[in-house]
Amino acid sequence: MMKSTRKHGTVKLQIVDKKLWAALQAQPLLQANPQSALPLLSMIGRAQLSIEDLPGQMSRQFVEPLLVMAAESVAGPKHPGKRDREVRWHGKPGGLIHLGTSKLRVARPRLRGPKGEVALPGYAAMAGDAALSHRIAAVGVDAAGVKRLLGLVSGSSENAKVVKDLLASLADRGVDLNLPRLWVIDGSKALRAAIEQKCGDAARVQRCRIHKMRNVTERLPKDKSAQTRWVMVQALKGDADEGVRKLKAHAVHLKPKYPDAAASLLERLEETFTINKLGVTGELARCLATTNIIESPNSAVRRVSGRVTRYRDVSMAMRWVAAGFLEAERSFKRLRGYKQIAALVRAMRPAPVLSKKAA
Repeated sequence: MMKSTRKHGTVKLQIVDKKLWAALQAQPLLQANPQSALPLLSMIGRAQLSIEDLPGQMSRQFVEPLLVMAAESVAGPKHPGKRDREVRWHGKPGGLIHLGTSKLRVARPRLRGPKGEVALPGYAAMAGDAALSHRIAAVGVDAAGVKRLLGLVSGSSENAKVVKDLLASLADRGVDLNLPRLWVIDGSKALRAAIEQKCGDAARVQRCRIHKMRNVTERLPKDKSAQTRWVMVQALKGDADEGVRKLKAHAVHLKPKYPDAAASLLERLEETFTINKLGVTGELARCLATTNIIESPNSAVRRVSGRVTRYRDVSMAMRWVAAGFLEAERSFKRLRGYKQIAALVRAMRPAPVLSKKAA
């Protein structure tokens, strides 16, 4: 693209990314063929350091037309009053994209379809801030039900190595990974693999039920989505083996027409019932069935990190994220149902091995 330099009171523009500049010069061609805007949006994601050198207004004038053209590639040209399309325009709310370490507010087209909001091609890549999006945190709960931030790590992506680095840092600070513990996680395969490698058989993994239901139902039409959600809620309330049997039967019912939803339902299904197998009930079960314990502080992180308009580097971003978690920690309440935690710990301990003489 281009960057500006100031010398003796004049502004000189220097081309630093010829491909992007050529794309901007060809804007009439893009308007005639909106699909051609999509590769350019991808290029933006890969060339953020070039674009961030642009003055803010020029960046906005460059990015916003591309977002409009991306929307047209999905919903066609905007036509007031025309509602017979499957995907239609639905306003133009504000958006926030990250250019390198800077933030830029833009007008973002919003699209809706029969199943709700439709993703705008290319926007997610620009909205994701590598310094903030790719971070993983661990929050622990002790026997008294007190919640604490245990660790925080950043990486270029959420992969097994990044998660293992987090677990290794916990071990270095005194957390014994060989003790039986309950790990409540979302559907991240990298997270699951790292726990398995670092903690072995001592780890009991509870899959977040909210994430599980969302992953399944978003692959279904509205009527089937509601029915499947009800089936899952009912199955998760009772005996683990019976619940697994019911959901496997429901997956068989879904598979002919909705194979993706059926596969999502069956994926590590047994881990959705871990707390049932451990005898956890009542308030404690509701707290440990989801990742809300760690999701809730995210609003504080967004509020605190939102005060920064430019990050010098990843270390600075991580300090602000940590500050947000620590601020949230001050308002943490004791886990509901904490009096059952002692029984949970006993249930996770391996059964004693009897000697031949004792047997």
